[in-house]
Formats: sequence, C-alpha cells, structure tokens
Amino acid sequence: MVHESKKLLRLKFWVGIIIILSSGTLNDILAQTYTSNSNGNWNNAGTWTISNSAGCGTPIPTTPPAQTNNRTCSIIVIINHNVTAPNDLTIGNNNQVFIQIAANRTLTIPRDLSITGFNNKSLTISGSGILEIGDDLNISGNSNISISGDLTINVDDRIEITQAAQFEADGNIQFTADRITIDGNGSLNFTALTNARFESTGNNRDFIIRNGSNVTFSGTSGIVSNRDIIIDGNTPRIIFEDNSFMISDRNLLLSNGGTLQLNGVSNLTIGRDLEISDQFNLELSDDSGVRVERDLLMQNGSQIILNNNAGLIVEDDLQMENQSTIILNNDAKITVTDNTSLENQARILGNDNSQLVLEGELSLDDQSTVLLDNSSSILVEQGVEVTTNNSANGLRFIGNSIGTFNSNVTIDGNGSMLFLDDNGSVVFNNTVDIEAGANVSLAGNSNVTLLGDLNFDNNNGTTWTNAESSTVLIEGNFSKGANSNLAIRDSAIFEICTGTFPLAILDPRINVASLPAYYGGCRVLPVDYAYFNSEYNSIWRSSDLAWATSKEWENSHFDVERAINTVTSWEKIGEIKGQGYSDGLVEYDFRDSNLPIAGGDIFYRLKQIDFDGDYTYSETRAIQVNPIFSNTFWKVFPNPTQANQIRIEILDPSNYSDELIFLRIISPTGKVETLEIANINRLSNEVQQTFSRKPKGVYTIEIAWGINREYHKVILKR
Repeated sequence: MVHESKKLLRLKFWVGIIIILSSGTLNDILAQTYTSNSNGNWNNAGTWTISNSAGCGTPIPTTPPAQTNNRTCSIIVIINHNVTAPNDLTIGNNNQVFIQIAANRTLTIPRDLSITGFNNKSLTISGSGILEIGDDLNISGNSNISISGDLTINVDDRIEITQAAQFEADGNIQFTADRITIDGNGSLNFTALTNARFESTGNNRDFIIRNGSNVTFSGTSGIVSNRDIIIDGNTPRIIFEDNSFMISDRNLLLSNGGTLQLNGVSNLTIGRDLEISDQFNLELSDDSGVRVERDLLMQNGSQIILNNNAGLIVEDDLQMENQSTIILNNDAKITVTDNTSLENQARILGNDNSQLVLEGELSLDDQSTVLLDNSSSILVEQGVEVTTNNSANGLRFIGNSIGTFNSNVTIDGNGSMLFLDDNGSVVFNNTVDIEAGANVSLAGNSNVTLLGDLNFDNNNGTTWTNAESSTVLIEGNFSKGANSNLAIRDSAIFEICTGTFPLAILDPRINVASLPAYYGGCRVLPVDYAYFNSEYNSIWRSSDLAWATSKEWENSHFDVERAINTVTSWEKIGEIKGQGYSDGLVEYDFRDSNLPIAGGDIFYRLKQIDFDGDYTYSETRAIQVNPIFSNTFWKVFPNPTQANQIRIEILDPSNYSDELIFLRIISPTGKVETLEIANINRLSNEVQQTFSRKPKGVYTIEIAWGINREYHKVILKR
C-alpha cells in the first residue's frame, strides 16, 4: 500500500505537466525560459538570456517574474551563476515554475519563497546547487512541489507545508530550517525519498506534523530536530521505511489518534522522553528500532506494536497508564534500564519468542497485565509488586513462556494474580510473598522454582492452587498463615527440598488430592546417576553407551532412546533391566550398531522406569557420525549378516521419490523370490523375514525403483 500511494502521488503531480515535458529537456519546453549568463540580481535584465518564448504571449518580461499568477505558459529558470532574487518570490494560481540550480551555484531569496493560492500550481526545483531563503518557505493550497537532485536548501526561519499540497523530495537533498511544520489541514501527501534530510535547528522551535498529513520517509531519508518533534491532530499517518530515520534531541510527542510506522530497519532516536497518548499507535517491524534516552510514557489507549525482530530500548523509566498497550510479536525485544510500571488496565502482551528485559523494578496496578505466550520470556532484575485486584490480570505465563525474577516478588491485594498454564515456567531467585487475598494458579505442565522463601499471609482469600501436572520446587522455607489456602490437585507436585514447611496433616487449609498429587519434602528419586557417557566406536561403526548408578530405589528398567539430528523426535532402540534396589555402584552398557548410513548428530537419553510405571529422563548425550560414501544408491549391511540383522537403506534420500520398490532375492541355486514394497520404512523388515526362511549361502539382491536398478551380493550366515 505504501508503494502504491507513492506511485499515485507521483502520477497526480506529473499528469499536470507531462504534455509540456514530452517535447524534450527544459530548454525545449514551450515556456518562458530564463538562463543566467552572469552573477547578478534577479531583477537585472542583463543577468538573463531569454529563449523558448514563442506562443507565451506579449509582452515578454525581461526578467523572471517574481510574482507569478495566471501565466499563459510555464516559467523555467536555469541558475548557472550566483543569483540574488528580490525580497520575496511567489508562485500563484495556474502556474508551473521550474528552477534548476547548477553545482556550486547559489540562488538567494532574501525573504520568503511562497507557493500560494488554491488553483493548479506547481514548482519543480532540481540540480546540485544551493537555495538560500532568508525567511520562510511556505507551501499551501493545492500545490504540487517536486525537489530532486543534490540540492542544499537553507531556510533561516521556517518551512511550512500546509493544506492540500503534494510534496516530494527525492535525492541527496538537505533541508535546514529554524523550524519545520507539516500541517495537512485534512489532506496532505508528503514523500521524502533517497537520502532527503529535513533538519530543524532552532533552539526554541519544534518540528511539527499534524492534521491528516500522510508523510512517508524512505531510502535513508529522515528528520533531525534540535527540539521536540510533535505529531498530533486528526489522525496523521507517518511512515519511515527502508533505513530511514528520525532523530529528536529532546522529546517526541505523539497524540490524537495518529499512526507512526517504522519498517525495514528504520530507526528512531529520542534524546529525552517519548510520550504517546490519546489512542496514538507506534508500529515497528522488520528489524526497526526505537531508542528513548530518558522516559517512555504511554496514556489513554495508546499502543506500541513490535513485529519481526523490532526493538525498543528505554534508558530510564517505562510508565504505562489508562489502557495503554505494548504488543511484541516474532522475536521482538524490549529493554528498560530503570523501572517499569503499569496502571489502570495497561497491558504488555508478548508472543512468538519475544523478550522483555527489565533491569529495574516492575509494578502492576489496577487491573494491569503482563501476558507471555508461545516461548516468550521476561527477566526482571529488581523487585516486583503485583496489585492488580483482578484474577483476569496480573502476571500470566502460557505456551512455553519463561519468567526469571532475581529479586523479591510481592503479589498483594484481593484477586491479584500469578497464573501459569501450558508449560509456562517461572524461576524466583529471591523471596516471594503472597498477601491480602492474592491468587496463584498453576495448571497444565507449568512449573515454578523458588530459590528463596515462599510466604503466605493470614488472609483467608490468599490462595495458591497447583492443578493438573504442574510442579513447584522450593529451595528455601515455606510459611503460611493459618487462614491462607494451598490446594494440590490432580497429579500436581509442591515440593520443599531444603527448608521448613507446615505439615498438611496439621493444617486444614492445605488440601492435597490423592496420589499422584504430592506435598512435602524432597522425594527420593528412583536412581542417582554416577555417570552417563556415549562414545563413537569407529571399528564397529557403533555408538557405545555406558552409565552407572550409585543408588537405586524400585528401579524396574531403562529404555534407551535415540534421536537423529534433532532432540524433538525420540525412538526406543533398547531396554536394559535395572537392579531394583541398590546402595552401591551398578554399571550398565549398551551398543547401538544400527547407525544411520547418512550419518549426522545422534542423541541418546535414558528413560528410567520404576516398578509403578513412573519414569524420569536422564541428561542427553550425543555423538557425531560421518556418512558412508558409496558409488551405489543403496547400502546393504552388515555383510556377512544374520537374517535378523540385515538392513537396506538409501544413502541419499533425495534419490528416492516414493516409488514402488521391487526386490528380487536370487539364491545360490538360481531360485528367485520377488518382493514388492510400497513403504521404504518396511524394507529392512521385509528382507529380514524373507532371509529367516532361507539357508546360509551367497545371495544376490536386485533393487529396482523407478527407472533405476542395482545389484548387491550378501553372505547369509546361520
């Protein structure tokens, strides 16, 4: 849509002059053409050579008109020397003016350059020279402005672009003014392309964009302001894309329902505060970034959305109020150096591997929410206080999201909430206090680890619930007031490993469901591993596993599991009987001789299963195996072989496209047995079954698939 709008903008401007331009260069256009022949004044006839005036009416002015209005044809001014215009230069109704400034040459306008009126007027400025304007550049009222080349335009006071203007700057153009205002007054299309730079240098003037302006910066173009940049009024829409930029030495103020978009590695740098209010949207995507060197304040329904590796850095405080929202998607990241506070239904929503790094304190108040989903994470270095007073808000972790809190955490107030579900995981590295009717709820396979103390106050509304398969592990002490509540349901676990804790039998407000639900001290693990090693055996092309236990309790057996080039898809490849009960060292080993022909990273783990069917997993070990290279497509191994050992595998899966496989097994006496196999995964099994019925000897195996065919000799032993 952005690129389409640019095309429409350019088309609208050029349609008005394309008939004139179709005849050739500026010197060929049917127009009053003035070319400077020496340094001098605009109003001196000797400064100019006039051409292309036929058909333009009479009398022909001897100097370019300083006030143009309703001219019969276009005016072209070619500046090949240093020229000083009269005090003001004005382009009025029904006029088309072209100004071309040569390299190292200057056009000086002592006061204003104005494009005014409301009917059919345009100004084109091009070249590689300098335009000096002593006072203001005013563009308004149904104007078409095109500026291109390598120009430098210096305006001593202000640049003001207003009303229904169409403005385009394309090239290495440097605009400098004391102040700059882009005021759409309901309709303005402003486009800056390819290194165009607008710089506001005034110490007491702001850079302002407002009132329905449609503004686009792209191709390393951008804005620089010594003071505030203000974007507000009647939903302006501002787009920075393709490495464009905005730099404010002071504040950026965004308000009144507009939208500011940063795409394609664009960047925004704010020397002081960023303030967003009144339903304004700031949207970042595609590696774009915002750096706020002081505070970020969000109010009144304002919103920041970060997508696709976008980043936001706040070097002081982040303060969110009155239903303001931050949304992070697809690896977006926010870093706050100082404190973060959310009030009055403010929200931070993290999705798709997004990250929150909060180096100061975090506070949530008045129905505010931090919700993390789909492998997102939050790290908070300093204290946390949650007083949201609503069970639908608070800190919420779902979908493999992770929270790490390195200082004290307090969840305080009736209905204030910590919620985990669907593999959410939180680590508290210091004390956690649950007070004044606050609620904690764990469900699914979520887990909480507390390395400090956990304390419940004496409020009868204070409640902690572990449900489904959730787990809590406490390394410190657990204390609770007599009126607070703890519920362990389903197969949930609440385990206090090193500290003190109240006994469930003495506290009627500790409710523990029947087994496998668990509450109490550290349970006895079925086995303690002394070691678990894996080693590649190059002689036998096998993986040799060795492990030992220093203690076993009700240990039935070990399942040996393997995964190839991933740790998400495991298969059982063997089973080793356990010792049952032991207080001494027990050693085990297992050889995996069926390594994949294509090689790769091979991962192993042990699934220890006790007499009740409960199980735990060991740590993962890995080896790296090189592929077997061959001048054939298939590998038949081992050779010689036993019937139950023979395997046939494709060396390179790209050489097989799910065709039917035809096998002919030819005995030493010439007897032939044919197999038709539709599933390559059944190939080895079918051959093993066939060879189990055959006597020992030397056999030929013909493998045919598609248009391909090859032969292998194999020695069958008994």
